[in-house]
Amino acid sequence: MPLNHPNSIYVMGQEAPAVATEAAQLRELLVKNKVKQVFAGHLHYSSDYELGGLRTTVVGAITADRNVQSPKFLEISVSGGKFVQKEVFVAD
Repeated sequence: MPLNHPNSIYVMGQEAPAVATEAAQLRELLVKNKVKQVFAGHLHYSSDYELGGLRTTVVGAITADRNVQSPKFLEISVSGGKFVQKEVFVAD
């Protein structure tokens, strides 16, 4: 699950205060240590955002169930110190 999200309530710790505290501590550590990118899943739709100093990519769902976008997955490679992301759509 993402550690935060600008448009969704479905984030790490949404239903457990202790886990929400852990998520906040983890976000703080990632920002403090200048982590360039975080990848997450669980939301059944893709999004890419920066929130609270943490750049996050939420990958889409490969299934058509409860998926508001076309089924897909994300290929990620590192080239020259930069992330290269490629969405790969799954045929119906």
